[in-house]
Amino acid sequence: MKQHLAEKFLKHQMGQYLYKLFLKYKLENILLRSVILSVVILAVDYKNLLSFFLPFSSTSFVIIGCVLLLLTLCIILKKMEIRKILKVPIITSFDYWCMVLALSLIIIMTSYIIGFPKTIILGKFSLLIILILIVLLVLRIKCFIPKDVITGDSNVIDLKDIYDNNLGNVDKDLYVSEIDVTYDLLNREIFTNQLYEIVSNLNSQNRFVISLEGAWGSGKTTILNILSKKLEGRKDLIILDEFEPWLFTNQEMLLKNMLEELLKNSGLGYSSMKIDKFIQQVSNATLNSPRYEFLNVLFSTNDSTGIKNVKNDIEELLSSTGKKVIYIIDNLDRIESENVLLILNLIMNVLDIKNIIFILSFDRNQMTSIMNENGITNEYLKKIIQMNVVVPMIDKEIMEDILQVSTKNIIEKFEDDNLLLNNWEDGLLAIANDVKDLRDLKIFLNSVFMPSLKKSDSLSFKDMLILEYIRITNTALYGIINKQKEYFISQDYPFHMQNTKYWIDPDKFNLDLKDFYKNLFSDSIHNRYMPMLSHLFPYVKIYFENRENPVFKNKSFSIKDSNYELVQKERGICSAKFFDLYYLGTTNEFVEIANSIDKLIYNFNANNKLWRDNLKEIFLAHTNYQKEYFEQLYLRVDFLKGNKKDLIMFFLENIFSIKAMGLSWGLQARDRVYVIISNLLVDINKDEINVILSTYAGRFNYLEVFHQIIYWLNSEAPDSNVYNQLVSFHEQECEKIISENISLFLDEFYVRKNSIALYRYFKEKKKPEEFKSYIESHLDEKSIFRVLSDITNISTSDKYKYCITKESMDFYASEEKIDKILENTSCESDSESFILKVYDEYKTNPQKDNQGILVEQAIELNL
Repeated sequence: MKQHLAEKFLKHQMGQYLYKLFLKYKLENILLRSVILSVVILAVDYKNLLSFFLPFSSTSFVIIGCVLLLLTLCIILKKMEIRKILKVPIITSFDYWCMVLALSLIIIMTSYIIGFPKTIILGKFSLLIILILIVLLVLRIKCFIPKDVITGDSNVIDLKDIYDNNLGNVDKDLYVSEIDVTYDLLNREIFTNQLYEIVSNLNSQNRFVISLEGAWGSGKTTILNILSKKLEGRKDLIILDEFEPWLFTNQEMLLKNMLEELLKNSGLGYSSMKIDKFIQQVSNATLNSPRYEFLNVLFSTNDSTGIKNVKNDIEELLSSTGKKVIYIIDNLDRIESENVLLILNLIMNVLDIKNIIFILSFDRNQMTSIMNENGITNEYLKKIIQMNVVVPMIDKEIMEDILQVSTKNIIEKFEDDNLLLNNWEDGLLAIANDVKDLRDLKIFLNSVFMPSLKKSDSLSFKDMLILEYIRITNTALYGIINKQKEYFISQDYPFHMQNTKYWIDPDKFNLDLKDFYKNLFSDSIHNRYMPMLSHLFPYVKIYFENRENPVFKNKSFSIKDSNYELVQKERGICSAKFFDLYYLGTTNEFVEIANSIDKLIYNFNANNKLWRDNLKEIFLAHTNYQKEYFEQLYLRVDFLKGNKKDLIMFFLENIFSIKAMGLSWGLQARDRVYVIISNLLVDINKDEINVILSTYAGRFNYLEVFHQIIYWLNSEAPDSNVYNQLVSFHEQECEKIISENISLFLDEFYVRKNSIALYRYFKEKKKPEEFKSYIESHLDEKSIFRVLSDITNISTSDKYKYCITKESMDFYASEEKIDKILENTSCESDSESFILKVYDEYKTNPQKDNQGILVEQAIELNL
């Protein structure tokens, strides 16, 4: 029943208010202040001391006094911004003093009720003060509505949860907590067990001091936390592990808290007054503090005798309990040097008590430095410390394991199928040497790894990871890379370097880049990052492997980069397409194209018919963009998991809407689609291939299409069943054309350069002359411009060049027959006129290599 009433009271506003007030300021402290205040007021009132100064007997004075007091209070409350104070949802000093004053008045009124002589002053003013306090407290309690904070799952995760893959429902906004832990990821159990055995078995007639020594980050704090947890519940031990010396810069406060930790928290039964007296004595003797000097004058306190007596009392109390005290002081080397010496002095001279064991944690090098600063040798430590437990640096393999397992778990949680995460482990290993302890690891995860993961949605995570690490740890180098980007970009030059001086002079570029890297890495700070940069930039890798004579570019202004496709897949920073995005955090058309391909793949794998619409949009795109689209699709072809036969059929049906030429380097859009189809064919079965082939049998306008697919299949899967099926199909189509003398220049079969597939077939049969006979047999006024178009070659540089060569003319037809037909043929379209112009250019000088017609834009030949 009582418990039920208590719970009900605590749910009420007043209950919550009082509970939090007494929790923060302690009921006994509030009562003590209230009693003192009420006694002082009663004494002053009883003696009527204020009447000597103010005429309280005058009614008019009392009225005016009440009014003035009320106005003064209003002004003070206004200045204090009482409305804001009343609404503050936490307990403040305002609540404390209101409660003290209220309790004082209750004590005073109670005193009057039980017979304390009433006096004039309080009789006139107490009612007013009580009314004001009642109003303030009622308003305060009414406004004090502690709202329960609604929180979801915490996104601050402990490292062990990450290592054990207990990530719960957190999203990418994940952070690693930096708190003292009681688990062991570093295989430090041997040191915990060693300390446990020592404190369990050790019985000393004097204090015994153990040093736990190791470099910062070696795991000393974790060892001590695990030790404390392991010692919990031991009835023969008193564990003191809450003293934190770095919280105190004032020596008196440090001394006070160190002694209070022993005298109060050890449960020895000392009264607060006796503890304070002992602390005063030690402070006076140890610090020569003038603060307590008047006590010595008044009471002639003999500090040394008092200290000795208390030490003896403590020893007796400890002996009577049969318990040992384990006093743990962590990070001793991280506090002010004078405070270190004070603690050591207290341990050696004041707390030299039987059955007390001190465990002091510090870095020996740091401690030696502190001793040297104060002109003290290491011999001083030897006098204090009886036993050393030395913790070595964390094993490199253990740290690498924690780093790799933790990061892998994060990756698998959020980005398991993300192509941009390929080879991210390489980036991690490049950084791993700099992650030397768990604190480094936590900072790395919070400052580099997780931000990189969030930033790399459209870029290479590996590259972003290394670059972000450089940004955090070497801002100067980070800026140099961005400012001198021409020395780091090694791929897709036309998007960055086409108009620079180096484009026409690769030799100068090689010399300048060598000098640039030599100067850059002569700085020892930057030089340390060279292995990392080698993972990002091929040029740095070349220099790293051959500093004497590096060749970055040859005469064709290129280097053979076997990782080009991987860089394109991952959108690497060494590509001019993506470099700026790593610094700007924005997007561009190349990323948008890649994202569109990702969307296409998603819809295709989900068997969503939208993938067809996605492809149709690409077919309508600009020539250069088509090329980029299909390059990105080719790079991701392994991610296509849906019905590949349908995709092949869709490509084939729309193949002639895909651009076959452009100014950019490399395979053009249609050629890239041939490669994609050849890749897809390898993954479908024989029956599906037969369906495709039967669909296109007799559609001779696809003769060159299938020849190109066979060409790429020969490199992808030579002598495979699918390859043999397509070769057989293509031969049958060619034979049917020949045997039935079908013209490839008819409207239903004509596609520019389609006839070249038949030429190759004749050439493979070692009958190239029969191809010429075939062409001439179909050469007439209707086909003449189509034949000339097939003879015409198109090359690209910064312009389009249309030309006919003597070699190509000899393949197709005799000039005499062509000229004879042209005599009786007139041009009926711009395309025919342009082809005739190309032929006339050839006729002026058939042997000239650089002949031809140059145009800015590709001519759409509609013949």
